[in-house]
Amino acid sequence: MIVIGGSASTDLAGKVAKQLGQEPGRIEIKRFPDGEKYIRIHEEVKGQDVALIQSLYRTPDEYVFEYLLIADTLRDMGAASITGVTPYLAYARQDSRFYPGEALSSASLAKFFEAAGTTSIITIDCHLHRLGDVSKVFKIPAQNVSAMTLLGRYARENLRPKKPIVVGP
Repeated sequence: MIVIGGSASTDLAGKVAKQLGQEPGRIEIKRFPDGEKYIRIHEEVKGQDVALIQSLYRTPDEYVFEYLLIADTLRDMGAASITGVTPYLAYARQDSRFYPGEALSSASLAKFFEAAGTTSIITIDCHLHRLGDVSKVFKIPAQNVSAMTLLGRYARENLRPKKPIVVGP
């Protein structure tokens, strides 16, 4: 498997690749003077399984589109499979319509990922509080992994709070 990171997850992709005993896939991401992204993949991916790691946090519009450009390029280059690893999956909150005419952004994002060639998706603690299961949004295999146990263990062993309080959305 080749591990490639988008600009939001370069460090994470490097760490994952290292755990697999390899170097991360080489990718060039630049910005044109007008703000558009330039993507070039410097790996031979034909017939290879690829893990595309890209968090969609902070500037989701930018990182979603970058993800789509990378995934589409990997597909065009003949990747056997593209597993999208999105530690933060943007646009998951809008998983239902409350008023007529509202965008169902979680479903739209799933369609975009699938159309770009993503063959499976892994996310972490996805914010699908009404649906609860990321596989209800995607038609491709989708898995939500929880980091809560690891975070709790880290807090207990390293922070040692006397009266821990967890606050979340």
